[in-house]
Amino acid sequence: MKGKSVFTNTGNELWTVDEKGEMKRLLDVNGESGFFSPQTSPAGDAVAAPGLSGKLYIADSNTGAYINLGAGQNPAWSPDGNFIVYEVATEDGHDITGSELWVASKDGKYQHQLELNKGIKRYPTWSPDGSTLAYEVDGKIYYVPVERK
Repeated sequence: MKGKSVFTNTGNELWTVDEKGEMKRLLDVNGESGFFSPQTSPAGDAVAAPGLSGKLYIADSNTGAYINLGAGQNPAWSPDGNFIVYEVATEDGHDITGSELWVASKDGKYQHQLELNKGIKRYPTWSPDGSTLAYEVDGKIYYVPVERK
């Protein structure tokens, strides 16, 4: 919905504010201690929110109904709002030791790991026309075309 804002408060709770300035808690997941860096879809109808537990959620902006995609962080919406790309990282308790990129549909029914070059893949994003993904490995930027089936 145009005019809605989504944010996390100091308690890491996920809230939305509508065009009238009314606030409501958007996402409340049993066992999840909070959220960070929420990303609103281009149409404003959904939010991708990484949890402090390392799980990634997609929530309906109006109802708060959500999908748990499993492990994930740094989500980025496709320009049409139908997909997100995100990282699934592994770590040793101190450093990230690996990271793969995944694409998921907004409804969570499609999830696919991208087969890309070696290295820790970070910070994925879409080109403005949705035809290309860009990501970082060891300080270098890589691009890969998006295949539509």
